[in-house]
Amino acid sequence: MAALPLFSQAELSELDNQRRTQYQPAWISRTGPPTEYSPSEPTIELVNLQTSRTSIDITTTFLIGAGGPTPWHPKLTLYRLLVILSTVGVGVAKEVTSYLNLTYASITLEWILGVVLFLVLYILGIFELTYTRRLAWFFEFDYLDYWWKFLYQFAGTHRPSYTSDENNTGDDFSDHPPMTGYRLLITSTVFGVGITKSVLVYGNRQTEATTVECVIGIFVATGLYWLGLYEASSTKVYPAFFHIDYSPGITYLLTTGSNIAWFSLHLIGMALAAGLTCAFSFLVLLHECTHTRFRHRSQMHIHARRKSLQALGAIPCLAHWSVSGQISGSGHIQRDSRKVLASGFLISSKRAVFLSEEGFN
Repeated sequence: MAALPLFSQAELSELDNQRRTQYQPAWISRTGPPTEYSPSEPTIELVNLQTSRTSIDITTTFLIGAGGPTPWHPKLTLYRLLVILSTVGVGVAKEVTSYLNLTYASITLEWILGVVLFLVLYILGIFELTYTRRLAWFFEFDYLDYWWKFLYQFAGTHRPSYTSDENNTGDDFSDHPPMTGYRLLITSTVFGVGITKSVLVYGNRQTEATTVECVIGIFVATGLYWLGLYEASSTKVYPAFFHIDYSPGITYLLTTGSNIAWFSLHLIGMALAAGLTCAFSFLVLLHECTHTRFRHRSQMHIHARRKSLQALGAIPCLAHWSVSGQISGSGHIQRDSRKVLASGFLISSKRAVFLSEEGFN
């Protein structure tokens, strides 16, 4: 048996340095004396690539080369599964009873079971953000893991790489909640469905109304509920849809629209006042000119006719002034209405002068 060679401590250190130099990457090994720092010389920074399931650094993900940030999808907890199943179950049962003309059963499902389930789920939803560890099985555990295990065992499908960490701190707002795109979508959907169903019901189209309620109440409501879960993502997915407040733009549009509406209303009022004044004046002129004994009337009677004509011309202006004063108490609207009233008197006065100079002489 051959004996192992013996090395001194200095020889062992030299061999160790040679081994490190041999297996060290070329971009780390540096030879020669150290040089001064130059801005044109490339530098190397050590990056900590340690990631965890609960906290993901998007910058690190890009440096690793994973093709972009890790996608985010919500958890399917037992509470959320209960919300989805109860919504679909009650909706399907109500539509089936409606198509079978079981009126009492449909009303019972909608007004008794539906109200009770809504209250129970609403109360449970309050505890979703403040639950204790004892209720983690109901609010925290993701039951989609069982689904991915089932697909892997029977179909060989691997679980996709995504995270489900949620930001449960809520929205940071002081005066009012933000008007995000998702909330505007919910509001417009509810308003549109309500108007559509009301029109169908008042038009005696019960079948179409039931179909709209079935499609919207089951499929659209479930889809919007699952879509709303992305609002609590820790990575702020789809910020233009969930995290941008559109209330300043909407307020500007509403203010501009209301100003245009008020301006158009006053223009219409002034046009109606002028038109009615001219119409009344023309009718009085036509009546007086066709009267056979009208030319022999006295000057006092002519003056009375002129006053009545002025009163007729001021009637639409007074109506417009009264309506404008009741709708808005602002000073500029009342001043504009007084201008309209003065214009009505002016038009009627000119018509009366025309009668006195042309029709009476």
